[in-house]
Amino acid sequence: MRISEDTFGTLNASKHAVTLPEEAGGGRMALYEGFHLVHCVVSLYVEMFTGTTHSIAENVVACHIPGILPEE
Repeated sequence: MRISEDTFGTLNASKHAVTLPEEAGGGRMALYEGFHLVHCVVSLYVEMFTGTTHSIAENVVACHIPGILPEE
């Protein structure tokens, strides 16, 4: 989703957020926080109920940086 620079300026967001080209309407790229929260809940569920061997912190890192953990 796209938000304006004015809206972006009112948020507690990274100044390094993706800037969209003017041809695409300008502004910044934004996502609904709900999608990220669901992703984290799924990660916690997998950790707690499927018997994975990595810690929650390792799973969070692995979800955000693919290939960082060694194969089991």
